[in-house]
Amino acid sequence: YEISIDTVNKNEVIENDLSVKKAVDRYIQDLQASGYWVKLYKLSGVDHTDIKDIMVADSKSGLVGAVMIGDLPIAWYENDNDFKDKKAVFPIDLYFMDTDGDWGDADEDGKFDSHTGKIEPDVWVGRINGDLPATGKSEGQIISEYLSRNHFFRTQNYNKFPQRLFSHNGSSPYYRSLAYHDDDWTAT
Repeated sequence: YEISIDTVNKNEVIENDLSVKKAVDRYIQDLQASGYWVKLYKLSGVDHTDIKDIMVADSKSGLVGAVMIGDLPIAWYENDNDFKDKKAVFPIDLYFMDTDGDWGDADEDGKFDSHTGKIEPDVWVGRINGDLPATGKSEGQIISEYLSRNHFFRTQNYNKFPQRLFSHNGSSPYYRSLAYHDDDWTAT
């Protein structure tokens, strides 16, 4: 893939011919250069419990966090009385972060409905998912672009990437970010 970034003054091509494998390999090198020990798993045909089992096993060897790259399984949680006695079902990555809590599925429908014991997160989890059909780009291209920009920020002139979520240059946004605002609990 050809990777370009929108910098302060122009759209600048920063890489040509970048594959997902090259981007991931370089991301691992960047993390190692930042002092992290990295272990790579290539997974297919797994479910969320398989991933959790790997994280629990690795937590015994000092795991501090995990970055899940690609379209990996999601754990789901259901709350029968979420708001105004309505049922809510939502993805819950806390399932992966809590390596020693107890998760239950009383109705055995594949969605957790209880979380007890030691319920605090023990490790951090992030996701890099390139499934954004509205962009017209493939999952591989989106992941490669993200990891390339991440590398560029870490190793190049990161002054081109302001350390602000929202800033304005004149009357137009200078740097963009994405935020998910969940307001289903507000009185509307």
